[in-house]
Amino acid sequence: MRKVLLTLPLFLFFACQQSLPPEFVARVNDEYIKREELAKEIALVFEGESPDLSGESWMALKKSLLEGLIERKIVLEAAKEMGIEEGEEWKQSLSLLKEGYGEQEWQEMVRRYGGEEEWQKGLKEAFIRGKVMDAVCGGIQVGEEELKRYYDEHKEDFRVPERVRVRQIVVQDYRKAMKIRKLLRRKKASFEDLARRYSIAPEGKEGGDLGFFCREEMPQEFEAVFSLKVGQISRVIQSPYGYHIFKVEEKKKATQLEFPQVKERIRDWILQEKREECFQKWLKERKEKARIEINEEALEEIG
Repeated sequence: MRKVLLTLPLFLFFACQQSLPPEFVARVNDEYIKREELAKEIALVFEGESPDLSGESWMALKKSLLEGLIERKIVLEAAKEMGIEEGEEWKQSLSLLKEGYGEQEWQEMVRRYGGEEEWQKGLKEAFIRGKVMDAVCGGIQVGEEELKRYYDEHKEDFRVPERVRVRQIVVQDYRKAMKIRKLLRRKKASFEDLARRYSIAPEGKEGGDLGFFCREEMPQEFEAVFSLKVGQISRVIQSPYGYHIFKVEEKKKATQLEFPQVKERIRDWILQEKREECFQKWLKERKEKARIEINEEALEEIG
């Protein structure tokens, strides 16, 4: 059985005379990574479909996914050393996650991960990673001067573009669209009622209300609404989805968010970036000290 010692930045491996058993693809100190663990990671990437990769690209992907598994083992090992446990806080976090996902999306993730146990295992590892990061990098702070400097250098990021609130009616037939528009112009019925009655779009049952949006958020066909006045109805506009009639309900001019309005948001961004940099540095040091061994033959056979 062959064994490989790859160089950093992906891995640091130490020479060892004893080969790994064939069912294991890697060893991290006293922990082992089974072939099936890596196979599951690959399946998650391709969502059960056959990988359309070969040669160096395929091996590079497997090494990258294996590196992720190795790092997770190192983090879990550190958590034990630090005395970090899931406990009641994890149960509360899991409950909030379930609520945030919603039943349908939660069950979809359970399906993708191959069962409730595997899905919750992944979430728990992410939770523990966060606790380790708190322990390692929790003392990082961001000063007022740094926050203001970031704001001044990224003012365009805090500019809110012009937005409009629009209703629409969508039908598949041009003549039908023209008839509806005539009814609207003659005020024979309200836009909301006609949208509920005729529109094939999902928001039709809500009176055609699309809410607020800016230019960048919608297809080119919606550009016309920005030249309309509040209360004005558009001409019939064709798109790949059918024939549209728009009505502008509200308009909001472009505005510049001031520093006090976004200061805490900026703090969160910078803190997140600094904490991740700190954590990656710590993780690199842990990897350099770890005894990591790879079963290259098993790695090549997977897939």
